[in-house]
Amino acid sequence: MTRKNKPEPEVPPITEAITVHMTDRWLKSVHITPKFLADTDIATEFLQAQREAETLLRSFPEYLSKSQSYQLVNFLRRLGNRRLRQTMPISTAHAVLNIAAKVNRQCFREYGAIKKRDKPLANKG
Repeated sequence: MTRKNKPEPEVPPITEAITVHMTDRWLKSVHITPKFLADTDIATEFLQAQREAETLLRSFPEYLSKSQSYQLVNFLRRLGNRRLRQTMPISTAHAVLNIAAKVNRQCFREYGAIKKRDKPLANKG
């Protein structure tokens, strides 16, 4: 019981079925199929880079230059082809992650400027 004699809400237990369902839903949202994971021996950096590339192209295209957009699309294309994926060095994933970090810094800088501009004036009186 809490302070005002309200019963605490019961939290349903997390089962393996719920975990599997949530994992599959997340993988689908970032366009990674469970079959792709099962059939592919792939480094974690490539999966992280794939997630970032999908997010950047879908949600933040205005922050990307033409060459960065091309690099991300090319990375996703090469990642989708098994033969090309196997020959890709890990540095290509790092390059995608660097682009994502740069865009993240730009967004954070703009957010800070907006927040600073919209800051209410101090009460002088």
